[in-house]
Amino acid sequence: MSDETDRSMLLNAYRLPESGGGAVRLSWSDIEAGPPEHAWVDLDRKADGVEAWLRDAAGLDPIAVTALLQEETRPRASILPGGTIVILRAVNFTEGAEPEDLVVVRMFVQEDRVFTLRKFPMRAIEDLCSGLESVDPPMSPGAVVVSLARRISDRMETVIDQLAEQGGQLETDSDALIEHTDDAPEVRDLRARSANIRRRTTILQRYLSPQCDALRALAEGDHEWLNVRQSAKIRELVDRLTRDLEDLERVYEQTRVASETITTHLSEQTAEITTRLTIVAAIFLPLSLVSGVLGMNVTGIPLGDHPWSFLVTCAALLVIGVGLWLYFRDKRWL
Repeated sequence: MSDETDRSMLLNAYRLPESGGGAVRLSWSDIEAGPPEHAWVDLDRKADGVEAWLRDAAGLDPIAVTALLQEETRPRASILPGGTIVILRAVNFTEGAEPEDLVVVRMFVQEDRVFTLRKFPMRAIEDLCSGLESVDPPMSPGAVVVSLARRISDRMETVIDQLAEQGGQLETDSDALIEHTDDAPEVRDLRARSANIRRRTTILQRYLSPQCDALRALAEGDHEWLNVRQSAKIRELVDRLTRDLEDLERVYEQTRVASETITTHLSEQTAEITTRLTIVAAIFLPLSLVSGVLGMNVTGIPLGDHPWSFLVTCAALLVIGVGLWLYFRDKRWL
């Protein structure tokens, strides 16, 4: 492989400390022939040569390599020949992207090594690198997986909290709309906000549910690289994800109620407009009838030759119109 290919492939690499002290950052020359024991290697999934390096230098089973590089993935945790594959989704903080456009991190974990593959930058991995260089870094592949999963969950909860806040405001605004308060928002704005929140909530639900299942399977599985304490931490993450899913379900319900409120409000508006138009037509119908009859070009029209006939006709039409208006008002149709 060329030096340019080498540099594009390797994103991060560390030798994990087996005792105190920080992790040691590794260069491509340190891992080119194969990663050392007790190491974490972070690779660009789209770089040329990744598949060959994983198969030949890292010595991963072809089944594992295929699973790590496949395009369409869902969160999962499965035991494969030579280790465990863990696929998780994380919030996308890439400039210009929506947070709910989740990015994928693929992990292959062995007893003394862990590999991660990704296509986009991830703040959770940036934080993990900072943690590895601290005085109290993760000291095993299992600790790296737990630390990364926790950081992913922390950022996911931030986005979910924002959605929950927006859902609560949406519910308040929809109540103001149905109560016809002065500060009620525009229907168009409320409908757009409801659709946007529902779309974002649906996307998160679609991937968080299998992610919760994947972490649960990881905690309950028998993995040589995962100790009892780390399994307990993953179970705690599962509990947090379960609460997050409940929060998302509540937000989705708020958007559903808001949509029903908007539909009810529009139906009421339509019915009110239709009623008013019908009443206006009902008032002018007899007036049009009288005007039509008196406007016929035939002999024998009453008061046709009387000098006051026009004023008398106008007065009669006015009395009929006012009478009908008062009748409809008394019926509270106006």
